[in-house]
Amino acid sequence: MKLRVVLGGLIAAVAFVVVPTALANPGDTPDQAFPITIGQVNQGNDTLIYDSTSGLQFWAMTLAKGDKVTMDVQSDDWYQAITVYVPGMTDFNYDPFSRDTRNIVYSGRPISQTTHAGQAIFTATQDGRSVIGFSCACQTGTLGGGPYGFTVLVQQATQMQVGAPALAKRARSFAVSGTVSTLGGVPANSKVALTIKGPGMKKPLSMVVTVTSNGRFATHLRLPHTGTYVLTATYYGDATHRASAATAKVHVG
Repeated sequence: MKLRVVLGGLIAAVAFVVVPTALANPGDTPDQAFPITIGQVNQGNDTLIYDSTSGLQFWAMTLAKGDKVTMDVQSDDWYQAITVYVPGMTDFNYDPFSRDTRNIVYSGRPISQTTHAGQAIFTATQDGRSVIGFSCACQTGTLGGGPYGFTVLVQQATQMQVGAPALAKRARSFAVSGTVSTLGGVPANSKVALTIKGPGMKKPLSMVVTVTSNGRFATHLRLPHTGTYVLTATYYGDATHRASAATAKVHVG
């Protein structure tokens, strides 16, 4: 029989995050991993995880390749280890004794001994369901462990595309357009910076264009000198979206 303990003092331990709390009993195996609630406090207790077959408590969330994840963690167990596995980790292929790091995206002990808080930061290498394991310390003569809480911020990966004619006439207007795409789309009215470098320019020409609700942007340029110009479109991102950039070349004759 497996004994589970819920400590009432946990909410006070993670009160540094002023958001609603997501109560949870994370699973003992990857298939039983409890889903992570992004932006809320996720609570666990690894005091008795040595009663499980793996020695870990498992959580999971779905990510896209390139997503940047920041986990703010607070724990009574300052020696607590966190391991993030690549998508596809299941009860069938999980081996708690394996030393194969090819299945691991992140592994570390981010908790400070003095503050009992820390950050784990990693970038998803594949699309899919990522499993995260929390394991408690094993100090000499004791099991260690205890309650812990964590919040997750995900910055979604974005993809920038920019297009312009390969050839343009000097002092004639031509169109430049592009898209910023991501899962769920970027916020409407986001900004993209355009930078143009080329012959006869003492410094790059810069301008800002607005992204529409479908992630598109467009403008017109007129270049005064012949030669090859490089156009760079940059989306600087925000709290929930990563930055991205792309370039295009235009030869003006």
